[in-house]
Amino acid sequence: TVSQIKSFQSQWLKLLYCIWRFPPFFFASLPAIIWFLIYPLLAFRKKEFLHLLGWIATPLCFQLFHQFKQPFYVYVAVYGLTSYFGAFFGVLLFHVQHGH
Repeated sequence: TVSQIKSFQSQWLKLLYCIWRFPPFFFASLPAIIWFLIYPLLAFRKKEFLHLLGWIATPLCFQLFHQFKQPFYVYVAVYGLTSYFGAFFGVLLFHVQHGH
């Protein structure tokens, strides 16, 4: 990684690369980027609309199951947080397994 950093001409690229490689930032941001940005964009590009519908239907099914006791945004928040933490631990375990 030292040779990669030295190969950058711009100081801004060096700074961005160092920030991205900082473990707390990397492990906190990568799951959100993959799960909430890349996967939906790939599903949209491949025209997998059922996958995209699942992002909306899952919180709605939670709300129906609980007989509309909470507002819809509560279920969206719960689904988003559980998805994020699942992706977080998935990325973390992937790097633990493939790091040695």
